[in-house]
Amino acid sequence: MPRDTQWLHDARWGVMTHFLARLPGPAIDDRVVTADEWNEQVDSVDVEAMADTLADLGAGYLILTLGQLSGHFCSPNAAIDRIGGITPSLCSRRDLPAEMARALRKRGLRLIAYIHSEPPHHEQCRDAFETTQAAREADRRRLGMQRKWQSVVAEWSARWGDLVSGWWIDGCYDPPMYKSLEEPNWHSFAAALRAGNDQSLLAFNHGIMWPPKSITDEDDYLAGEVDGAFFTGYWEGSRYCQVPAIYQGVRLHILSFLGTMWCQGEAPRFPDEFVIGYTKFIASRGGATTWDVPIERDCTIRETFMPQLKAIGQAVARASRP
Repeated sequence: MPRDTQWLHDARWGVMTHFLARLPGPAIDDRVVTADEWNEQVDSVDVEAMADTLADLGAGYLILTLGQLSGHFCSPNAAIDRIGGITPSLCSRRDLPAEMARALRKRGLRLIAYIHSEPPHHEQCRDAFETTQAAREADRRRLGMQRKWQSVVAEWSARWGDLVSGWWIDGCYDPPMYKSLEEPNWHSFAAALRAGNDQSLLAFNHGIMWPPKSITDEDDYLAGEVDGAFFTGYWEGSRYCQVPAIYQGVRLHILSFLGTMWCQGEAPRFPDEFVIGYTKFIASRGGATTWDVPIERDCTIRETFMPQLKAIGQAVARASRP
């Protein structure tokens, strides 16, 4: 069923925060973060202040990480606890995404939830979630892992309903695993993600590809991950084409980072003119751009990035006026 992606273009741009117990990417961060420490960090987030900040900046939405492979998630989930058996649970007591979504909605903004395509790789639950190397080798399609993880995301989706307007699913590095006509597959994964909101927009990320492309017909918008080479068009034979609003059947969307890496850096890597120009360009083509920014432990945006974000918001607002 076609879903309305116009709101994503109307938003023009948004912010992504990697709110995690440990840093993502190549940085070495192998700290043991206890359940109590994680709950304290989640409890420290002021959702009203964050929503005010994003509204003041002129961003249209927030992509918020629920967690990654460490097993720490900023929302309770009975399926994770039941299947994985990590004790004490690394799912927070507080339902941060639900609270953040409500705070954003009051200001006319939306929440997109980030989740990885795989369950945690935490040593206490690798066997239960079938994420061990032996499990991978025994079952090429990893049927057990898929079914279990889909039950996890379905629980979140059913609880949040239309508070969550979309999902950005990371780590889909093995598309053939999902291509079977029999479930579990892309369609059952998408159904789980839309269990509470059949209008949720989905993007499945295969990593950095040039040019960016959609990997499943369940995509509603382009995952669009880029790092150093920014997408402006593509070749069809000998003809160069500017990127259209609906690209490969999905809404144009680009995601990159303003710091030195995802959620890292003390200062912007680009001049204001570049990020403003690129954000306006993608908006002019009918798409949206998401900028990942470094945050502090309580999810507040690092102060050194605020001037650039303000510049983006002001420029996009001026360009959007009749």
